[in-house]
Amino acid sequence: MKTFQLSAEPRTDLGKKAAKALRKENKIPVVLNGGEVIDLPYKGKLRDGEKIVVIEKDQSKGLITTDLVVTNDSVRKLIYTPDIFAIELSLHGEKRMAVLKDIQFPPRQGHNPPHRSSRSQRQEARGDRSARAA
Repeated sequence: MKTFQLSAEPRTDLGKKAAKALRKENKIPVVLNGGEVIDLPYKGKLRDGEKIVVIEKDQSKGLITTDLVVTNDSVRKLIYTPDIFAIELSLHGEKRMAVLKDIQFPPRQGHNPPHRSSRSQRQEARGDRSARAA
């Protein structure tokens, strides 16, 4: 498997507005899952961009995830290729190994298919004339 070098910065501003602002700057919000399973309550110190996600129903174990930001240009060759890469991620002056498991593209303005409710689809499937006229 080939290795892809990628540098990232921690992301502390979360939410839709912050992600939209990053995209306008030609950057991509990223979540790095996996890593260390910890006992809760956690007594250690979290670095910038890190947060704890509870992974057991009794809330006794958690997982440290990291919110990152990378540039569009830095990942273009990683995304638009038929090759599979192991990613050597540089963050906080350390190198971590990662694998790209999922990618989501935000919807483009004006390119979304028209919304049809499931009710109108059911009516059309039954052959109701009122649904066809709508």
